[in-house]
Amino acid sequence: MLLPETSQTILVVNDDPDHLDMMRLLLEKAGYRVVTAPDGREGVHLASTLNPDLVISDVNMPVLDGIELCRRLRAQPGTRLLPIMLVSAERMGSTNAVEGLRAGADDYLEAPYDPMRMVAKVTRLLERRRAEERLRHSERQLAEAQRLARIGNWEWDIRTNTVVWSDELYRVFGLEPQEFGATYEAFLERLHPDDRQEVMSITERALERPGPFTHYHRVILPGGSVRILHNRGEVIVGEDGRPVRMFGTEQDVTERRQAEEQLERSNEQLRSLSVRLQAVREEESIRIAREIHDELGGALTGLKMDLSWISKRLAGECPAAVRQKLQSALELIDETVVKVRNISTELRPSVLDDLGLAAAIEWQAREFEKRTEIRCEIVSLHEDITFSPEKSTAVFRIFQEILTNVSRHAQASRVEVRMTGQGGDLLLKVSDNGRGIEEGKVAEATSIGLLGMRERAMIFGGQVDVAGVEGRGTTVVARIPLG
Repeated sequence: MLLPETSQTILVVNDDPDHLDMMRLLLEKAGYRVVTAPDGREGVHLASTLNPDLVISDVNMPVLDGIELCRRLRAQPGTRLLPIMLVSAERMGSTNAVEGLRAGADDYLEAPYDPMRMVAKVTRLLERRRAEERLRHSERQLAEAQRLARIGNWEWDIRTNTVVWSDELYRVFGLEPQEFGATYEAFLERLHPDDRQEVMSITERALERPGPFTHYHRVILPGGSVRILHNRGEVIVGEDGRPVRMFGTEQDVTERRQAEEQLERSNEQLRSLSVRLQAVREEESIRIAREIHDELGGALTGLKMDLSWISKRLAGECPAAVRQKLQSALELIDETVVKVRNISTELRPSVLDDLGLAAAIEWQAREFEKRTEIRCEIVSLHEDITFSPEKSTAVFRIFQEILTNVSRHAQASRVEVRMTGQGGDLLLKVSDNGRGIEEGKVAEATSIGLLGMRERAMIFGGQVDVAGVEGRGTTVVARIPLG
């Protein structure tokens, strides 16, 4: 009879040739591959070398009986989990049946037995074996996944105060199973003393209001090293609504947290550098604006006075062409003075230092309106907000950048400006009725203007949000803490 390669192999051990042939034929007819052994000693040898899926052994055999066969197979690592069924051509006494089960048999069948019943028992044992193998495979996969992820699972029976850990969790804590007391208190003893009270408080809150929870805490390993763990858990309640069980996972995230902390330190250093660069830039702008205003402006004023004096002294005595040149020179000086004043103002508006942020916002709105012919309406302007010079400068520069973007990209005809205090923050909101910024442009890394605005706000713990609707305009909201 040809059987598929997937057929399962059954080892039949019996010293009676007639019974051996009868069982072989019966099992082959049911679709199994059958290997036979005439005594228990040969049965142990074949079971060890062939690794069958099931062993069916007679109980009473002269060389090595079925009960001793069970003991030997259970004692060997390779056959320890092998399913074994004992059968007897004679009725087994209860003592023999119990002894066989204690020796490791999974089932027994005594005479007189129905052949179909035997096949049914065989099918059940093999199905159980497959299920157990799948379970063991899943457990191995889970253990390997936990090992790779440095994550272990735990369970706490609240009623008995019994804690169960997975093998990987013992490794995470650097412990052997016998070194852990398997109670909630034993778990607390392994925590860093500075984190113990917080973990207890989190656990108490979870028990008072059952549900999922998560937190980080440190543990001290037996060697004294400190690790950072991420704990996720959930509380299960009984029918009376009281917590009965808590389960979850612990993951060793030490390296990840250290990398995050290092990244945060680097970001903080970058922010500090950015603050310093902004301050240096503003200081340099103030210095250049002052020098342009005082030095160049003063020189132009002196030159104008000298030309005016010459023009008056030569009145009526010089040719008309000379007088015209003098007048052109005076007009050019006036134009240059205006340009110098504009350059100085662009570098650092004096109104910001002299009259404050609200006045500077209003002045910039009027200048924008005159330069672009786009109507700029101040809807609300909170004038009582007190800001440090650094924050005032940041908000003003953000406002300038917003207006620059409107003039370059928005194709708008109207801009509305609101600056108010809200929940401990200054809120600057600028809306236009232009074409609306595309969603992809908001997060685009090359949007230097947006990045610059966000960086200025971030320095002081603030943020800048940009939103647009196609055909209905764009709104930019800058929020800076007042404190």
